[in-house]
Amino acid sequence: MMAISYYINILSCIVEFFLAIILCLGTFFIGFKLSYYLLKDMDNKLELKNNNIALAILEISYIIVFSIFIMVTITPTMKLIFGKHYNSYNSINVLILAILKTVIFYVISISLSFLIIFCSTKFLLMLSGIIDESKEVKKGNISVSLILSSFMLTITYTLVSPFRLLIDSFFPPVEELKFGLQSHFINISLFLESILKIGILIVSFIYIFFISFFILNKIMKGTKVDKEIRKDNVSVTIIVSSLIFALMFIIKKLVIYLPDKIFLIEDLNMDTILLNMLFYFVVSFLILHIVIILNIFLVINSFRFVYKDINVIREIKLKKISIGLIIGIMIIIFNFFIADGILNFIKIIPFI
Repeated sequence: MMAISYYINILSCIVEFFLAIILCLGTFFIGFKLSYYLLKDMDNKLELKNNNIALAILEISYIIVFSIFIMVTITPTMKLIFGKHYNSYNSINVLILAILKTVIFYVISISLSFLIIFCSTKFLLMLSGIIDESKEVKKGNISVSLILSSFMLTITYTLVSPFRLLIDSFFPPVEELKFGLQSHFINISLFLESILKIGILIVSFIYIFFISFFILNKIMKGTKVDKEIRKDNVSVTIIVSSLIFALMFIIKKLVIYLPDKIFLIEDLNMDTILLNMLFYFVVSFLILHIVIILNIFLVINSFRFVYKDINVIREIKLKKISIGLIIGIMIIIFNFFIADGILNFIKIIPFI
C-alpha cells in the first residue's frame, strides 16, 4: 500500500513539473504575441537585432505581468491536485471541478493581464500627450518604456493579493476536503471582499497617478513631468515611477488590512459600517498626503545634506540618471520603513 502511494506521489511530482513547464512556455509565447499586437507598425525582430532596449523593457514587462497572474491562478489547483494529502481527500469530482475552475480562471487571468497592460498604456498616453507609443518605442525612447512598465508592474503588484483572494473564493479549503464536507461553488463573503478591495485599489492607483504628477510638477518648476518623459528623461521617469510604487505599497497595506472591526462585528448595521469605511479612508488619505510631503522633503534634503554642492532638481532636469536613480530608490526605501508604523497607527484609531 505504501509502495503504491509512493509511486503515485512520484507521478504527481512529474506531472506537476511538466505542467509548470507548459504553462511557463505558454506565458512566454503570449507575452511576445502581445507585443506584436500592441506595438503595431514595428518589426520587433529587427528592432531587437538593432539593440532596441525600449522594446526589450516592454516585452519583459508583458511576460512578468502574465506570469504573476497565471501563477496566482494555478496555485490553488496545484495545492488541491498535488497536495500532500492527495489520497486522503481528493475525489474524481473534486479534481474535475478544480481543473474546470483552473481553466476558467486561466482565461480570466490572461484577460485581466491584457486589460492591465492595455489600460496602463492608454492611461499614460492620455495624460502625457504621447500620440503613438509604438513610434516612441521604435525611436528607442527608454523613458516611455520604463513608465509604461512601471505602471503595469505596480498595478500588478497591487492587485495580485486581492486577485488571489478572489481565486481562493472559488476553491474549497483543504480542511473541508479532509473531512469530506460539501463546499459551495463560491464563498460569497470572500468573493465580495476581494471585489471591494480590487475596486478600491484601482481607484487609489488612478488618484496616486495624478497626485504624483501634480506634486512633481510643482517641485520641478519650469517644466512638466509628461514633457520630460517625451524628451526621454530617464531620471524623471525613475522618480515618478518610484513615487507611485512607494505610495501604492502603503495603500495596499491599508486596503488589504481593512480593519476587522469595520466588517466583522455582527451587531453593526449597514449605515454604521459605511460610516466606518468612510472615516477609515478619509484618515488613510490624510495620512497618505502627509507621507508624500515628508517623503519628498526628507529624501531630497537628506541627499543635499551629504552632497551640498549638487542641485538635485537642476540635475534631474539635465537628465542625470545617477541622481534620479538614487532619489527614486530613497523614496521607495523611505516608505518601506514607515509602512508598518502607519498601519499600526490606523489600527489604534477608534471607530464608531
